[in-house]
Amino acid sequence: MALIQCSECGGKVSTTAKTCPHCGAEVPVQAKSAPLVPPMAQPSTPAPVEPAKGAKPKLRDGLVGCGVVLVLLACVVILIATSSGNKGPAPAAAPGSVAATSMPAPTRTPWPTPAPLPTIKTTYELRYRVVGGSGVSASLTYRNATGDTEQVGNQGLPWEKTFTVRAGYFAYISAQNRHDSGGLGCEIWLDGVLMKQSSSSGAYVIASCNGTV
Repeated sequence: MALIQCSECGGKVSTTAKTCPHCGAEVPVQAKSAPLVPPMAQPSTPAPVEPAKGAKPKLRDGLVGCGVVLVLLACVVILIATSSGNKGPAPAAAPGSVAATSMPAPTRTPWPTPAPLPTIKTTYELRYRVVGGSGVSASLTYRNATGDTEQVGNQGLPWEKTFTVRAGYFAYISAQNRHDSGGLGCEIWLDGVLMKQSSSSGAYVIASCNGTV
């Protein structure tokens, strides 16, 4: 049974009915044979195509694909070689510009060798010397190398005495004229440098020198 549309009221009417149930209009014979909604056509499904039995893949297609790849690689190589050959010399630096240079590796400056400490002198050469006029002799009193006092009587002049002493040594010498005229003098030398001197003239005069080394 199919449904059709009533020509009077537009309602749905069965093709087997004689009148419209909505308005009572008579259903024409032509309308009974024409359904309202035609049946939906079923889509046709194409039959699957089966490969032919015994068919083999064509070698030509594979060779063509390889040839295309090789042609593309050759084009890329040619482009790279052309671009490399067209490179000109590096542009010159603009006036006033500073060219980029590699920084030199820092050098390690060795610590300076400390200067040697000054040598502190601890020993010295001490020399006593007594001089006088012609024919003058003297009595001498002096401190010797061991720190003791020594005396020499009626010593002809000039006279000298040399020995080694340590720093802090106290040197002393005196000379007395043994005559009623004339003059004499005494000296103390340290490492060849005159440190002390004294002189006197007249009868039985005394000249004395002293100092700390």
